[in-house]
Parts: sequence; C-alpha cells; structure tokens
Amino acid sequence: MLNDPEIDQQHREFARKMLLAYSLLAVLLLPIYQVLDLMWTDGIPSLWWSNAAWRALAVITALFGLLCVFRRQDGQGAPLMLRLLVVNVMLMMFGLFISNYFAPDGNVTLMVNGLIIIIFAAAPACLRGARELLLIFGVPFVATLVLMGWLDQSFRDSSYVLYNVVTSLIIALIISELLFRTRTALFEQQVELRKSAATDPLTGMNNRRFVEPQLHSEIARARRYNKTFSVVMADLDRFKRVNDDHGHNVGDAVLRLLAIRISETIRDEDRAVRWGGEEFLVLMPEINAEQALLAAERIRRAVSARPFEIDGLSLSITISLGVAEYAGEDNPETLIARADKNLYRAKDEGRNRVCADPS
Repeated sequence: MLNDPEIDQQHREFARKMLLAYSLLAVLLLPIYQVLDLMWTDGIPSLWWSNAAWRALAVITALFGLLCVFRRQDGQGAPLMLRLLVVNVMLMMFGLFISNYFAPDGNVTLMVNGLIIIIFAAAPACLRGARELLLIFGVPFVATLVLMGWLDQSFRDSSYVLYNVVTSLIIALIISELLFRTRTALFEQQVELRKSAATDPLTGMNNRRFVEPQLHSEIARARRYNKTFSVVMADLDRFKRVNDDHGHNVGDAVLRLLAIRISETIRDEDRAVRWGGEEFLVLMPEINAEQALLAAERIRRAVSARPFEIDGLSLSITISLGVAEYAGEDNPETLIARADKNLYRAKDEGRNRVCADPS
C-alpha cells in the first residue's frame, strides 16, 4: 500500500461520507425501533427503558458524528468518529441481546437477527478491513459469551442461537477485507493517475497542469492576506543547436540534468515545473522581485558553473531567466506574460542572464 498524503486524504473523505450516512441512519432508525419496541415487548416498562438506554448511547454518538461531519469539511477526525460510532452501535446491540435474554418476555431471536444485521452493516465502515471488524465485533462478542456463561450456566446449552452470528461474522470479514483492498487499490490508482497527468515524463518534474491551480491559489492568497509572490521563467540558451549537433537523446539528457539542477537550487516551498519545450517555470511563494532576482541568479550560476557530462560529452549549458512579482493581476496568464517578456529581454541582451521589471 502506498504511503501517500493524497491517499490518506481520500480515506478521510471516505470516512466522512460513511460517518454522515451511518449517523443519519442511527438518528433516524433507532428511535423508530424504540417506538416499535412498545409492540414487540408487550409494553414491559423495565425492558423498554433498558433498550432505550442502550440505543441512546448510539444515538448520542451519531449526533456527535453529524457535528463532526459538518464542522470538519476536510474529514479530519472522521475516521476516529466513525470507529467510535460503529463500536457504540456494536455495544448497543450486545446490550440489547443481553437485556432481552434475561427478560422474561424478551425477544432473543429478534436481537440475534439484529446482531447479524449490524455485522453486515459494519463491514463497509471498517476502514482497515477484516482486522478492524474482528476487533470491533470480536472483543464484545467474546466478552458477551463469557459474561452470559458466568451469569447463566444454562446459556451454554442454548448458545447455539449464536451460531448464525458466527457464520455471518466470517462472511462479513471476507466482505470487509475485499471492500478494503478494492477501495485502497482504487484510491492508489486515482492518485497515480493524477500524478501521471501532472508529471512531465521526460524530466520527472511536475508539469504545467500541476502548477496552474497553484498559481490561482497564490493569487487568491496574496489578495486575501496582502502577501506577495513571484514567478521565474527560464529557457535554455541555444538549445536547438544542442539537438542539431548531438541529437535529441543528448538534448533530452540536458533537460533532465537541468531539471535536477533547478530543483536542487530552489527552496522546498518553491515549485519548479517544466512549462513546455525547453522552458521551465518556478513559483516562489512570499518572495518579492528583489528576492526572486537573487534566487534566479543562483539558478543561473548553478546551471553554468559546471559542464553537463553526457555520454562522454562535456557541454557548456546556459539559461536565461525572467522574473515577475505579483502586482495585482487577476489571472496567472498576465503575470506569466510579464515574466516571459523579461525572459526574452534577457535573451536579447546577450543570454545567460536574469532580467526583471525595471525598478
């Protein structure tokens, strides 16, 4: 299984949806069952109130689950709350079974059926598959068997009523594990597809599709918090000559090495992408034009300081860079156009240099 923040987030989103569905079901159905108990128990007050107490535990947990769903849109806390809800519903069902078993007119068969329903209902909600279901159901189940055997010696002779519960548990464990594995594989596949769509296959860097949403986010953040940021456009000098003289394989190797040098030079919070062809873009959050100019100069020196060693060739490679600081633009295209304009000014002024907007 991949250990990826995106997959973790998808699990949280799934848990949030399940928490919403299961909380609503608990809040709606359990009070209805409590009303129906008036008919099923022939109006026995003590058993009715006992059932109400067990169901209240699950309903209260479900209400907190709904609160978690609507207060935490990012899904934080949803997995824990979902597990707590499932555990409390399990405890409720075992409590109902015990109460009805010892009540003179309790409906044991109905409660056994309820246990079976709860097992299958819990199977999709167990975020870690069979092991989680086994823990959530198995522990209270064994505890119930021990308690019942201790309180009532004759229970051992009538425990066959729970055979169907054990059979259902085995089936539910298989279902839960299959759902868990399928869900995880689907999440991993979705993440890999998104990464593939946002990654340049040649250099391994992120591509234009990856950075465009981040540019929009930076503009929104700059406006909201009165922050700034800058973009740097970089372009290889005389790259066509490299391809013409040494072939496209060497040209591709140059692009890969250039991507490495750029990535090694920038900050962790900066985002470097292959913009297209031999052009690269670097997004620099919370950096003004002066700071971006210095950062771009470091990139330029990192590229030109030592030759690119490729297949026995030693190539002197340089790049030109254009810098633009956010100046209230409504869209990234306008800001990038300014950086592009400064890039081509660097080309016109002799290449292997950095240009920014005039002060």
